[in-house]
Amino acid sequence: MLPPMKKILSVALSLLALTLLASCGADASASAAGKYTLDKTGLEAAMKAMMPEGMPTEGPAAEAGAKMLKEAVDAMNGTIELKADNTCVMLMTGSGPDQKATGTWKLEGDKISITSKEEGKEEEETKVGTFADGVITVEEEKGGKKMTMKFIKAAK
Repeated sequence: MLPPMKKILSVALSLLALTLLASCGADASASAAGKYTLDKTGLEAAMKAMMPEGMPTEGPAAEAGAKMLKEAVDAMNGTIELKADNTCVMLMTGSGPDQKATGTWKLEGDKISITSKEEGKEEEETKVGTFADGVITVEEEKGGKKMTMKFIKAAK
């Protein structure tokens, strides 16, 4: 059994350690809070990689396809706003009707999870990705192919 003073010191050190751990997590979440924009260069490369096999790679048809892809990507805009209270707002425009979703987010280490519901839809969706150096990276599988999307934190 610990003497009373050692017990108090032990409890105090434990509380201090818990406080430091909690504040580290809060600092990480606070540093992640902000507005992120879609990395169009990365998106264009990801969309090229998802093209069906057998697409022309040379000639006028390939040039026309590349031009259409570039125009589609240039028209797209995507933002994710992670708020300090762990709520978020996402907006995608330019690829059909605007899509807006609201929800919550959580950062654990370098893993970020965003649970949101798109306006006009019933079900929630959770996306899990990574967060490092002001970049959120989310990988999805579409049509049997993986597509990576990156969102880069806007400078203050």
